[in-house]
Amino acid sequence: MGAAELIAKFTIAPNASLEEAAQKIEDNKYGTVLVVEGGRVVGTVTDGDMRKALLRHRLAVIPIHEVMNTNFLSVAPGDKTAAKALFESRFYLRLVPEVDSEGILRGVIRRDEIR
Repeated sequence: MGAAELIAKFTIAPNASLEEAAQKIEDNKYGTVLVVEGGRVVGTVTDGDMRKALLRHRLAVIPIHEVMNTNFLSVAPGDKTAAKALFESRFYLRLVPEVDSEGILRGVIRRDEIR
């Protein structure tokens, strides 16, 4: 899978619906999508974030930016050591975005890639 395909598999626009995010999470099997606007990661949404939104009686058609986490974890592009440390210290993480100094998404590191 190429970098562009990999990034597309894990990203969604801020105005996408909760339902669209749920479908993308179902398709990617990692329980997370990265919310990207203009190439920059602006937040993350996990299956847990979606459950919390639904429990607060939020409709599945609301824009994802209303439930995304803007205080997300990321690593510098290619920094597999930092990614490994995050995966070891946070059991719930399944993927980590690789973000440059300007916030631009450059890749995605998946837990199952790190040994």
